[in-house]
Amino acid sequence: YTSLSDLIKGYVKSETPFSPFLVSVFSSAMAEKKIGVSLKDADSISVLKNIDLPIMFINAECDTAVAAVYSKRLYENCDAQGVEEVIIPEGSHGESIAAGADEYWGNIDMFILNNF
Repeated sequence: YTSLSDLIKGYVKSETPFSPFLVSVFSSAMAEKKIGVSLKDADSISVLKNIDLPIMFINAECDTAVAAVYSKRLYENCDAQGVEEVIIPEGSHGESIAAGADEYWGNIDMFILNNF
């Protein structure tokens, strides 16, 4: 995911009748009050700027828990060498390993061989 705020907004929008913006603001305020961290502090894109190792982003096209658009954003914002993005057309969150096993494991094998 790109940030916890984006993840919450995406989930709320697809799975509940509530306002994604209001739930995100409320969740961030509660996190800040309870643990002293805003949801905006959990921002994966800013962390990517400090990584110089090869990274592979794998996502299922039909993933509703962590939408494929988040992998795309991470991939587009990653400056490290050896960055790859794989979108598995079959399965959903956690099911793409079995549904697209040959593509999934084949891409991981090639990534490891090419980068390590």
